[in-house]
Amino acid sequence: MEVWSPEFDLFDYGSGRFTVQLGIRGDDQGRLWPLMKFIKLAEVPVPEGTLTVVSGWLDLSGPSSLQTRPQRTSGSYTAAGFSPELVVSGEQSVPVADGEWRLTARPLFVKMVTSDGSTGSGITVRGAPEVTLTYKEIPPVPPAKVWQLSAQVLAATTKWPPALTIDGRGRAVVFAHQDAPANWAAIGQTAAGAWSAPEARTVSPGGGPVAATSKDGRATVFWREPTHYVKYLRQTSLGADQLTLDAAAAQIPNVNTPNSPVIALNADGRFEPVLVGMEGAFWHAFTTGTDPYAWAGAPAKFGGFNIRDIAAATRSDGRIAAYHVNTGGDLWQILQTAPNAAWATTFTMPLTGVQGPPALHPLPGGGPLLAVFAATQGGAPDTLAYAVDNGTDSWGPAQPLVYDFKDATIERGTRPDLALGPDGKLLLAVAAQGTVTILQQPDDLAAPWITLARVADAATGPIASPSVATDGTGRIVFTYVNTTNHPVAVTLT
Repeated sequence: MEVWSPEFDLFDYGSGRFTVQLGIRGDDQGRLWPLMKFIKLAEVPVPEGTLTVVSGWLDLSGPSSLQTRPQRTSGSYTAAGFSPELVVSGEQSVPVADGEWRLTARPLFVKMVTSDGSTGSGITVRGAPEVTLTYKEIPPVPPAKVWQLSAQVLAATTKWPPALTIDGRGRAVVFAHQDAPANWAAIGQTAAGAWSAPEARTVSPGGGPVAATSKDGRATVFWREPTHYVKYLRQTSLGADQLTLDAAAAQIPNVNTPNSPVIALNADGRFEPVLVGMEGAFWHAFTTGTDPYAWAGAPAKFGGFNIRDIAAATRSDGRIAAYHVNTGGDLWQILQTAPNAAWATTFTMPLTGVQGPPALHPLPGGGPLLAVFAATQGGAPDTLAYAVDNGTDSWGPAQPLVYDFKDATIERGTRPDLALGPDGKLLLAVAAQGTVTILQQPDDLAAPWITLARVADAATGPIASPSVATDGTGRIVFTYVNTTNHPVAVTLT
């Protein structure tokens, strides 16, 4: 629902005139969002165009004032390096009829902000009229399910975030490293939804776990050894409640890396790890034939350098897209030429200003890839942003991702996680200032993401990276590390 005022002029101290509209948008949670649309600008040193500003959530239960920043832009302002901030005064909404309300609002202040975050000259609005908007009340939509939290905490502390995957039976499997004794501990869901006893294997990893499920349905954990080799352990049985693993780890041949790999999946289910080589370039390994663990003799080199973070995802068209972020925050991508096939020979650079490791997942219904990552926005570092692949080897502009903890900065160096939820919408797990929040995608990506669960005992720093998945019965499972550095697995039922 959107309601707009007639167009009217805002005047500054004499240097120009803004023709604008004020509006209100309602979402399916019963919240209202003030809008402002710049229709025309005259005698001001920015290009003409149209810019819609979707502000932060304005509480209309009483008199309020809110300084906002743009959440959605169109036109030439972003490209020209400017974006506006708006302060709106909103009086208490007044009921005027059954299900209808009236709000009186007045714009007070506008300032232009350059794209690098430095603030330009502020313009105090002069002579702006009060604008009266009548809108219909949108009753809140109750959540589809009422979630209750049940947690399983492993006994030992850890140095790295746990890894989460769903096996071929649709059951969650969690891998975590225990400091004492030094081993991997794996737990899996039973048929009743409880957790199995930990299954442990003694290892000496040099990097955190990465989990994926092979095309034969076995959960597999990969990690980097201190000697820079990449090893893995496989789930050995899909027929029992008690999770079991290989007796000894296997190794991907001829692979050396200073960091843990990222495991991509081909359209036919074969593993395709992407990783940074010892010389700093971007590489990938791959399997051949029908055996999901029959590795090719040697990995292949993509190229690239100055790599800070890596990521990969399988697009809706079945092709793997591999990404690296350089030390300057530029995101580079390279794609398979077809599903299960060879790779392109050149990179493209679809995004800049990426501060941390991105989470990637196709939008539901065969949609394009969505990326969620940390960025600097309005001068504030480490704030959540998102961008959408436009399907032509480039991405739309980065936009602020809004949720009810939006003023918090996400933990520096953590990777958010995206997964498809039980209701056919994406789930997002994000760590911010000692909390982990599980969010559900709204219909409009510019609207606030819906909070499903939040825990407030999470660790801070890179160890805080959470994971989220949906099991075969529609239960949401997420993992994190708590304030005492214990790995935790939570089931929302």
